[in-house]
Amino acid sequence: MPSPSFETPSARAPQDEGETENSKGLKAPHPEGSSTRRNNTHPEEGSNDPVSKGEEGPNPTTKAPLEGADRARQAGLADGIQIASADTGIQSDAAAPLGQQAQSGGAEPENSPQVAQAIPPGAAPSTQPMPTFRTRLRDSQGNVVGVGERPRADDPQAWQAHQDALDKAGVGAGQHRAFREVWAAEGGLKSDGDTVAGITPDTLKELHEHDDKRAKADFRALGIDPKSDPASLTPEQRVQVYQVFFDGHWNPAAEAIGQRIGQPDMRGRDVLDYIGDPEAAAALADTFFRGSVKGKAEIGRVVQIAINATRAKVGQAPINADGVFGSGSIDAYKDLAADPKSRKLLLDHLADERRKLRPSSFGEAARADHFRIER
Repeated sequence: MPSPSFETPSARAPQDEGETENSKGLKAPHPEGSSTRRNNTHPEEGSNDPVSKGEEGPNPTTKAPLEGADRARQAGLADGIQIASADTGIQSDAAAPLGQQAQSGGAEPENSPQVAQAIPPGAAPSTQPMPTFRTRLRDSQGNVVGVGERPRADDPQAWQAHQDALDKAGVGAGQHRAFREVWAAEGGLKSDGDTVAGITPDTLKELHEHDDKRAKADFRALGIDPKSDPASLTPEQRVQVYQVFFDGHWNPAAEAIGQRIGQPDMRGRDVLDYIGDPEAAAALADTFFRGSVKGKAEIGRVVQIAINATRAKVGQAPINADGVFGSGSIDAYKDLAADPKSRKLLLDHLADERRKLRPSSFGEAARADHFRIER
């Protein structure tokens, strides 16, 4: 079903009234303490991986061996964060001590994201560059000196097939961007145990028995066997699983918003298009997808705390940070995402809160930081 278009401006509704937590959070891969670690995009052993010294276009690189990256891998670093060796005097934001980060006073290169143009459903571009992890590089004094980046997944054919499936589904700009980012962040089709593209066997089972009746009915209508091996899913089915996953999180809120704006068939997945800014939508989606292992209420509260920290800086009253991420929270997020300055603050605060969930994980820090740096 094509995603509805959202041209009606939202009315700010800072309280999530009448909505309750009635859908279970689904498991995302790799809970804390998991013995399986993802190392999909690390440089080959013995290679001297370059570190970008700027943000746009061709940039000079350092040729120093990334000894720090090797040490970080041994400590469980995931997804190819680049940490320069001590010889370069540059380190990743993910590895910088908190006091050292604070010492920089929040200074960073000019990297405010540009507002992405909305893509009408069915008209999304079929070729987009594969997302990368971008992490801020700091010198020994904690000053930001550049941005290091590395592709998240490295199978161009699988990447193209995923984008083709998104186009075929006729998703809007928010879903298109969000599902690209989640797919790439989860390593694409590289199998990680029984997890592929972030979909686990438990994901399929829980969607099949979801306590949100609408999400359960939609999943069952797809005809996907809940006992399927995630590796056996087609690109189109993976997109459908992503969509129903977010339906399970946000259907009640979407129904409330849909009634208000004249879109009675609005589903949770459509929240990503309703937000209006694809980058902010992708950051929200990745936060919920990766954070759902922590519990739906906790990850909702994390986003609400980031919203309130941003609203405080732009002179707005806080919303109720109760963990129920309903229509009021979504509208508050949407409002902040509409302005480039408040959006940048929002994505910074969201990354800060995400890092607190797993403070010892360099890979999780890079995954969170990606959205504060992405252009």
